[in-house]
Amino acid sequence: MEALSGNIVGFNVGKIRAKELRRGLICSDTKNDPAGEAASFIALIAMLNSPSEIELGDKLKIDYQTGETIEASSKFIKSGDLATVKLVLLQPACVENFQEYPSLGHFTIRQMNHTVAVGITKDVENMTTVSYDNPTSNIDMYY
Repeated sequence: MEALSGNIVGFNVGKIRAKELRRGLICSDTKNDPAGEAASFIALIAMLNSPSEIELGDKLKIDYQTGETIEASSKFIKSGDLATVKLVLLQPACVENFQEYPSLGHFTIRQMNHTVAVGITKDVENMTTVSYDNPTSNIDMYY
């Protein structure tokens, strides 16, 4: 049997108790393209109609069902802007290229409990290719 993205499935997880499971956990085949932890990713983001701007030093909440936090370190992105940015995560998270895995490749950016931007991932740099000794976060702007 095969499950595809968007399918609702049930499966046995062996000796794991229900209380150990929580929203946002990712399951994947360890032998066939296993899910990995991302250190950073390139994303196309669209700022929504919001009075907020993403500015240098802003701490943002990125929500792709896990609620990880990032920091912005660029001049700014304002309402109506469409920008390609590099997001460097403070903590590793499971993020995939939108073209390959749409359900793991889209996210929202929130400030003060409001969604200020939406985005899709274009390219992912996994933890296996990066040293995580200095987790300084930044956003590099590309136009």
